[in-house]
Amino acid sequence: MHHHVRRRALVALSALFALVLIAGACSSDDDGASSATTQATAAADGAGAPPDEATSAITAEAVEGSFGTLDEIVGQIMDASGVPGVAVGVVYGDELVYAQGYGVRTVGGDDPVTPETVFQIASLSKPISSTIMSGLVGQGAFEWEDPVQPYAPELALSDEWVTEHVTFADLFSHRSGLPGGPAGNDLEGIGYDRATILPRLAQVPLDGFRDTYSYSNWAMTMGGEIGARAAGTDWETAAEDVLFVPAGMDSTSMRDADFLAQEDRADPHIPVGDGEWAADFTRNPDPQAPAGGVSSNVEDLSRWMRLQLNGGELDGEAIIDPEALAQTHVPHITSRPPNPPDGGQPGLYAL
Repeated sequence: MHHHVRRRALVALSALFALVLIAGACSSDDDGASSATTQATAAADGAGAPPDEATSAITAEAVEGSFGTLDEIVGQIMDASGVPGVAVGVVYGDELVYAQGYGVRTVGGDDPVTPETVFQIASLSKPISSTIMSGLVGQGAFEWEDPVQPYAPELALSDEWVTEHVTFADLFSHRSGLPGGPAGNDLEGIGYDRATILPRLAQVPLDGFRDTYSYSNWAMTMGGEIGARAAGTDWETAAEDVLFVPAGMDSTSMRDADFLAQEDRADPHIPVGDGEWAADFTRNPDPQAPAGGVSSNVEDLSRWMRLQLNGGELDGEAIIDPEALAQTHVPHITSRPPNPPDGGQPGLYAL
């Protein structure tokens, strides 16, 4: 058992899965200097400027001119890490302007990574899940600041007062007091499902409510599960109906079976030492799907990124309520205190 859990802690995606958000992604202004170096310098100089000033330096020409350098950077990362494959997408001007696969889907194999290659994307699932929750808020199923207990009275935490007051926003910002490590992860690691684990969270002692940040997959899973119940559905169906289908994310799913059914998919790998990786790891994230169960590819995630940048709209269609989505973009708790050597800025967590 301990060996199995430890191997799970070492899991890495088969390939790095990256989306590059250019600072001027919403700008259609093509004027300005065409030198990528000049634009990069200007962007750095504007780092402390208001958003419009800081992003206006990034032009379409500068973005396009950076792709060769991006290829070199990806190659350097692959050489240094030994990771067998990488998929990269660049969104600019409300378009996917660059999508490229590098390497192979399985170490030692011949099948190449492409922009269509589907990956298990682990904790990038969290902001996708908060987008889904925002859609449910927009449909009137609940509010972010609603206590969750009325929607699932049988689910509880170990403190009665916290159980009565914990909200969807608390669970999605890791401030419920439910600790990340012992709360559900070990039970999932030995094969228990979501329906078995969620009621047992009531046996886990809590840290300080709303004054402690603790990254908890199962707090977020509880929030997603209860949110779907409030909407009269299950989580996996809510994901499809609220986001994946309306946004045209045809290769994206919350179900492990859908990932395994993809012909063009990247195998999960684990590091085995000396920069080597082995494709001998199986990861079924269904129990904690709201926290880590998404499988997707660069093309679909670029559509999700464009929706984020456009306040819930995609290709002129309103998909996610903008006010509910905006709540996912603002800080809800301090995740790390200010660190003077790093400039004194705190770490902050949204939804």
